[in-house]
Amino acid sequence: MESKVMGPSIGLIVFGILGVLTGLWGLFAGGIDPEMLNDLDMDEEQKEILIKALEGGGGVMNVVAIAANAFMIWAGFQMMKLRAWTAAVIANVIVMVPCLSCCCVFGLPIGIWGLVVLFNKDVKNAFEGQAPM
Repeated sequence: MESKVMGPSIGLIVFGILGVLTGLWGLFAGGIDPEMLNDLDMDEEQKEILIKALEGGGGVMNVVAIAANAFMIWAGFQMMKLRAWTAAVIANVIVMVPCLSCCCVFGLPIGIWGLVVLFNKDVKNAFEGQAPM
């Protein structure tokens, strides 16, 4: 059964690593360049409010994304070992969420593939046959 879960597990791990790196970059190197807002039809007060909202929410979102992607990495390794079936299912859902995964275009097929594999009766039985963590 390990061969059936290997592809989606690797996908979770790779996307998790990319997501953590993207989140860290956004957290430490990101930010809003006020010059980018010059083309918007807003007065200065509205631009200032938008900058403050994006900066405050962006930090929180990056921390949430880093945590979600770190969980995906852990769950990917657990999935490889046929452990923590529920965590593997949750991670395969997370990889499909646009705001949490680094690239939902590729995360969507990885997540669907992983869920199809995880809900295969033989694979699910292989997980259940393992000793709990």
